[in-house]
Amino acid sequence: TVLGTNLSLIKDIPLPEASYGRLSVHIYNNKEYVYVTGDTTLIRYEHRPGEDPPLVLDTAWSYKYREVNSRQWKAGGAAICMGGNAYFTDNAQPGGLGPIRLHRVNLDNSEDVSAFIPFLGTRNGYHFNKHLIDLEDEIIVVSDITNGLVGGFKYDAGRDRFKNLWVKNYVSGILCSASSSRGQLYLNDFVSGPPYDHDDIVIL
Repeated sequence: TVLGTNLSLIKDIPLPEASYGRLSVHIYNNKEYVYVTGDTTLIRYEHRPGEDPPLVLDTAWSYKYREVNSRQWKAGGAAICMGGNAYFTDNAQPGGLGPIRLHRVNLDNSEDVSAFIPFLGTRNGYHFNKHLIDLEDEIIVVSDITNGLVGGFKYDAGRDRFKNLWVKNYVSGILCSASSSRGQLYLNDFVSGPPYDHDDIVIL
C-alpha cells in the first residue's frame, strides 16, 4: 500500500505471494527500491513517484531462497542492504527443521548469491525477523532463539565467503541495537527461572 504525505491511499499493489510484512527500503544507484521477502522469493519494486502505479516490479531481479513446501526452512526476514548486497535470514517463522541460513544477494545481479549457515550443527533454527547490520563496520548480527545463539559475521567479497567473527550463548528474542561509535552491541538474554523467568540486558 502506497500512502500520500497526508496518509491518503495512493495505490494498493497485490504481491505475488505472502510476505508477512517483511519489507525494507533502500536507495541504490539513485533509485528507490522496496524489497519484499516473500514466502519463497526475495523481490523488489522500484518506487516511481507521480506514475501509476507508483511501484513497479523489477522483473529482472529476484532470488528464490526456498521451496514452498520445504520442511527444512521457513519464510525469511526483511532484507537489509549494505555494500551492494541485500542480506536476510530465513526461518523467521517457527517450524523449520534445518539451521538458520544467512543469504546474500547482489543488488546488480540477483544470480550472484551466497547462502551461509551461521551456526553449524544446529537444527530447528528460528528467529523473529532477528538480524541486524552495523553499516559502519559492515557486521551482520544473527540470532537463533531456539538454539540460544547470537553471532557476528562479515562478508568477504574478495573470497566470496562469510567470516565468523564471534558467537555467544544468549537467548535473544528482540531486535538488538548497535553503536558503531562505541563499538558496542546491546541485546537481551532470556533467563528461565528460578526464582522467575526474566530478561537480562547484555552489552557486548
